[in-house]
Amino acid sequence: MTDYFDILRDFETKKRSFKYKEADVITFRIPPTLKSFSEGITRQSLGNIVMRSGYRNNVALKGHDKLRIDPSIWIKWFEGPVTHMLDRVKEILNMPTMRTVNAVVLVGGFAECQYVQDMVKIALPGKTIIVPPDAGLAVLKGAVRFGHDPTIVQYRVMPYTYGIGTQDFFNEFLHPRDSKVIIDGEEFARNLFSHFVRINDEVDVNHQVSKSFYFVGCHGNDITLFRTLNANPVFTHELGCERLGTAVVPCPVGRNRDMRVTFMFGDTELKVMVKVNQTGEEFHLTLDCL
Repeated sequence: MTDYFDILRDFETKKRSFKYKEADVITFRIPPTLKSFSEGITRQSLGNIVMRSGYRNNVALKGHDKLRIDPSIWIKWFEGPVTHMLDRVKEILNMPTMRTVNAVVLVGGFAECQYVQDMVKIALPGKTIIVPPDAGLAVLKGAVRFGHDPTIVQYRVMPYTYGIGTQDFFNEFLHPRDSKVIIDGEEFARNLFSHFVRINDEVDVNHQVSKSFYFVGCHGNDITLFRTLNANPVFTHELGCERLGTAVVPCPVGRNRDMRVTFMFGDTELKVMVKVNQTGEEFHLTLDCL
């Protein structure tokens, strides 16, 4: 494992310091354990494996412990992640609420690479690109500061639409026939998506959203949480809907079957509380938003 982590650290260092405009061959040290593993599994030397691969013209094993990689291969490793990142950034900046943004701050270890910085500048003309010192530590420092003082985060932008699966009286003009179910002699539409917050909504720290529901049937309710990238989902089984978790709530005895579901946003965790009005019982569910 020590050799494995040495390889990862070596790769991370070279990734950040890569200068593609004046790039030379990138050299990695190959630990003896890797050579031993490869020979034991493949029954051939690491040099032969490299020579038989599709990269033999761009990768070479030198000496006993050095692997040299042509810069063209290195750039290809960057192209995919950088392209996907820039496509997403452009998508965000084209949102109506983001039209006034004129500066972009690059953070994280990836941001320290000159290739990444140059590609961002080319893709976002007219924007001020800021790379803070120790960009790789910016995320860590922010997490530590947030732990000491959560108020430094003004609000969060929801990456998903969050809600629960519910049932409602069946309406033949609104609901498809295959959603209909008979409960206590009445027709209901099942698997409806009741949203609490939509994707791209701005949510303050400690923001809460509550909705009241009614128990249908007498066997208790499974309050199942869902999320989706769709801003206006109708059913929980739509393409892209993802089940996050379930809070099992026993059904109260009697006619008062009301309950209140509260979503608590704004922290690094999504917290959900279900309160049965008749008994005052509360049921909690905590989900990692990251």
